[in-house]
Amino acid sequence: ITTSGTLIFPANSTSAQSITVLVNGDITDEDNETFSVDLHNPTNATILKGQGVGTITNDDKAPKISVNDVTVVEGNAGISNAVFSLSLSAPSGRSVSVTCTTANGTAVGGSDYVSLGATTRAFPVGSTTITVPVSIIGDLSDENDETFLLNLSSPINAMLQDGQGVGTITNDDQPPTLTITDASAPEGNSGSTDATLTVSL
Repeated sequence: ITTSGTLIFPANSTSAQSITVLVNGDITDEDNETFSVDLHNPTNATILKGQGVGTITNDDKAPKISVNDVTVVEGNAGISNAVFSLSLSAPSGRSVSVTCTTANGTAVGGSDYVSLGATTRAFPVGSTTITVPVSIIGDLSDENDETFLLNLSSPINAMLQDGQGVGTITNDDQPPTLTITDASAPEGNSGSTDATLTVSL
């Protein structure tokens, strides 16, 4: 808290005088901070060193980063997005960043989704949420639901709490249909004759 005042040394005294500055506490992780106390307008003395520096040391723990799981419908064509949310457990007064990378599960990068190489994503100072979109490639193939991973690593000014998000691509294509044709064949007087029926998928 800003303060000002006058220090008086009694005549013939060299006993040190103290200046008290109130420091406001908070729960925000931040860099150490400094302030100064300046001496000026001396009476019957000269100033040899006129500035004292006070350092406020941070005692708050770094916030923790988590990523959620995401489910997205595949689509029949084109690109849709699986949007992951990265969350901080508390706002930070520092610049917080983390590296994001995708990995295959049952889904394959390049055919089911667009792989994301090691990419650094930053939280703006004071923010607790950012998003990371991953592109999903639509198709017409009936298939099982598929999964891929978004892995977090190398956090700066934070710790990892949940460093892996699971992306689930849900199938929206109907299973194929089976069709069989009719067939006829002459009976014949002896032996056997093939009656061929064609089954189509």
